[in-house]
Amino acid sequence: MKLKRYVELIENHYPFLINQFNYKLVFKEQEGFYKLHVGLASTDHQARFFFVKESGGGGVPLIGPSTASFYTIYHEEWIGLVPLLYFLGAEPIRWEKADTKAEEFEQAHEDMLMISDRVEPRVEQILDMFKSDDRIQQWKPTFNEFLEKRSWAVSIKRGDWF
Repeated sequence: MKLKRYVELIENHYPFLINQFNYKLVFKEQEGFYKLHVGLASTDHQARFFFVKESGGGGVPLIGPSTASFYTIYHEEWIGLVPLLYFLGAEPIRWEKADTKAEEFEQAHEDMLMISDRVEPRVEQILDMFKSDDRIQQWKPTFNEFLEKRSWAVSIKRGDWF
């Protein structure tokens, strides 16, 4: 998938970030043919969103404070948006694919749709969680405990999950 198409998918599935919360595209990078990285930031909010797409998947959205670097996906400040949604009580995402030979664009579209549908009703709560370093420190230890109690979270903590 080309970087331009990936950016269009993000804009189409996360218009609420762009239109209501003043998020703008501030970073885009394509490494080779298979790695796409897109970053969104806002002057009105401390949280940054980082969309990472690598070969074979629909892409992984990450969230972090304004200090999180778009130049590395393995920075400790980045948190997987899907585990954060589960932490906030979102319904689990069923990742089964109807067509395992689906075009890469369709796969990315479906994955992004499943995630963005769960983000939108919680976006204000999520943005509030990143208002300041003090605010992050209030919930992050509990979030880390939440991850520790789940077997699927082991690889997330290692950074293998995308």
